[in-house]
Amino acid sequence: SFETRVFLEESEQLLRRASVGLSKELGDEHPETLIALGNLGTLLAESCQHEEAETVLRKVWSASAARLGSDHSETLVHS
Repeated sequence: SFETRVFLEESEQLLRRASVGLSKELGDEHPETLIALGNLGTLLAESCQHEEAETVLRKVWSASAARLGSDHSETLVHS
């Protein structure tokens, strides 16, 4: 529906701004930054923006794996 599309577009804009702001303030690999990016990646996938979603989610997984290890529960959430 139109309302759903508008909601997804607004949510995407907010998540992009949050991700950039958190990255600047806390760093690219901070857990809060990775959570925001993970949420953005999921939203992009749900919005059929699959290529960008894959890029974002791979970045989140790589950063989580480097920071916490590939077997950590937070890393596995993003696999």
